[in-house]
Amino acid sequence: MKKNLIIMAILLVIGCGGGSDNDSHTPSGPGTAPGISNLQYSPASVNQGEGGGAVSLDGAFDFIDPDGDVDFCRFSGRRCGTGPVQHNDFDIPGVDGLTIGTVWFVSYIDTTCPPGSYQGIISVFDKQGNQSNELSATLTINP
Repeated sequence: MKKNLIIMAILLVIGCGGGSDNDSHTPSGPGTAPGISNLQYSPASVNQGEGGGAVSLDGAFDFIDPDGDVDFCRFSGRRCGTGPVQHNDFDIPGVDGLTIGTVWFVSYIDTTCPPGSYQGIISVFDKQGNQSNELSATLTINP
């Protein structure tokens, strides 16, 4: 059973840029919604209590936005798989005008949750309020 995991903190840095491409997302505001893909992260599993209660998770994902107006990233999940969904929004520095790029991140994951598989959701918003597709990240906490 997958539970939602809230990502405690995140640092986003941009690399790459330039170019353009078509995007098939339906915009909620004017313009074209960004798209994200190619989510990679490590580790995918940790031991309960590892790192004194928090471990660093390194990752990256690609974005594309024909309008070049990517604004911020949202990480969503439930604390240890329970309670309401929490949204953490983070600015993405250096993306103004870029239509394609890669976002690298470092996040700190709470390892005090009970053993199980936990899921977090990542999406990107542009300055017009258009939301990208969502990517799912699963982290397993071992006993």
